[in-house]
Amino acid sequence: MSVYVDKFIRQHSEYFQRNKAFIEANNWNASDKYKEELQDLKNQLVQISKTLEGDDLAAHQSEITDNITSVGNAHQNTKAKLFKQEQELTTSIVGRLTSFIKMTEKIGDRALPKTQKFIDETVEIINIFIKKCDIYLDYKMDTLTEETTTEQEIELKSQEIKFQDVVFSSKIKIQDNLDSLNIGTTTDNFEVSFLKMKKHL
Repeated sequence: MSVYVDKFIRQHSEYFQRNKAFIEANNWNASDKYKEELQDLKNQLVQISKTLEGDDLAAHQSEITDNITSVGNAHQNTKAKLFKQEQELTTSIVGRLTSFIKMTEKIGDRALPKTQKFIDETVEIINIFIKKCDIYLDYKMDTLTEETTTEQEIELKSQEIKFQDVVFSSKIKIQDNLDSLNIGTTTDNFEVSFLKMKKHL
């Protein structure tokens, strides 16, 4: 009765653990380096306003604001690409878990302890992604309320708002898919419905 479970676990354990390591190490949600670069450029703007004037000041201000835009765009693009990698990887894991659960329910192996153990370990990987999204959204909400004074800051804020929408919708979709599965440790309800189904066969 457990041939399928053993085979699936054997085929996917290493793949899932490798993906777990990638998800944990992926730093799409880190922005400390970007903040430092941005603050350094802002400090430069303040400094030149004290030492330069006229055309020299205007030229240097233009160069620095262009750098602010460039650094901001690079940060957003890198963040978006890294997030997409992690989101696609997590979606793939959810898809494989869905297939596993449905098949174990179909063949009567859902209540096996090793089935539940593998489900728990897989859900733990998926929850790393969900938690990262939650922390990022909570943290970034505060930054969106900060006052923007330049065109560059307004554009970067607009990009951040769009990115947060992507993070939120991706997280909700994966969470909804997970919630629709029979992932809990209690299989009583499933066993009752399975037995009723067997009586009608």
